[in-house]
This record gives sequence, structure tokens and C-alpha cells, in this order.
Amino acid sequence: RPLMIGPLWAWALLLVEYLPGPTLTTVAIITGLCLRFGTYSVLRVPLLCFLSTLLTADLLLYGAVRLLVRVVERVCVEGYKRRDRLMRRSDYDAWIHAGSELDRIEGLDAWKREPESRAYNWRQVQAVTRRLRS
Repeated sequence: RPLMIGPLWAWALLLVEYLPGPTLTTVAIITGLCLRFGTYSVLRVPLLCFLSTLLTADLLLYGAVRLLVRVVERVCVEGYKRRDRLMRRSDYDAWIHAGSELDRIEGLDAWKREPESRAYNWRQVQAVTRRLRS
């Protein structure tokens, strides 16, 4: 009959077998402290420090990514510059002219030249437009 070992003993045997000396000593010290003083008392400060470090790193990485996106938009994207110039127009007529020009450059005015589309009911749009103009 084979020797039956519980999961806790199997874990301990794996630690003894595969962990190097200093790591095993650290695990043994932490285990002893947890048994003597309680897990909460022993691990609360290291866990707090670890989680605080993770949250700080996450916040810093988020800020770095947002900054990188903003830099790429400012430097590389020509459309951003065009839209920025559009929003700086002082009167309505200049704004309409700049918006039409921006649509033409970006190819967003194709629907004006070809009203037929599968994206919307173009016949109804034409009928309503004719009715409103008459």
C-alpha cells in the first residue's frame, strides 16, 4: 500500500526539495512568525507596501501612456492640426468654410456627391428634403 501524504506535507516536501537554502529559510521564518503572532500582524505591512507599489506603478504607467498618446497626436497626426485650426475660427462663415474644406480633404463629403447608400434610407431623405425645400 503506497504512503498517503496530505497536500500540506506534499507542499512542504516540494519546498525542501526545490527551493534553495536562503529562500527556504525565509519561508520558514515567515511561517514561524505567522504561527506565533498571526498572519494579519505579520503580513499586513508587507502586503500594504506591495499593493501600494503596484498601484503607484499602475498610475505612473497610465500617465505615461496618456502622455505618449498626446505627443503622437500632436506630432504625427495631420488631421489633429487641421481640426485645431478649424476650432480657432472666429466667425460662423469662416468656420463653415474651414469645415467644408476639412471634409473635402479627409474625404468625408462623398455622401454629398453620391446620396445612394445602404447605411440609411436615402430615398426617404431625398423625399423629406424635397418636401422641406418646397
